Amino acid sequence: MNQEIDKKKLVPRIHGIIQIVISIVFIYFHAGLFYGYNFTNILYLVMIPNWILILNMLLGIIGIFIGVKTYKGTLKIWKGYAWLIAILILGSSLVILPS
Repeated sequence: MNQEIDKKKLVPRIHGIIQIVISIVFIYFHAGLFYGYNFTNILYLVMIPNWILILNMLLGIIGIFIGVKTYKGTLKIWKGYAWLIAILILGSSLVILPS
């Protein structure tokens, strides 16, 4: 009986950690671009505007909160992934906006 309860608690925790890691990678990618654009002497052929990079980092932070809610079990796993995918698609589609 205890193993059944542990498995039921373990599944949302694994998916919550996966969602948190995906969000951290999203933040890290855009923070690296922001740093490269503003604090190095590297010339880029195409540059994403800073406001989009900052907005994507904020969307990644929201993704971390979604992952934490999934980890705690207050948000269902499929809803957590649906929200996370929607946020990542929104953030990625902002990049193609004209500056």
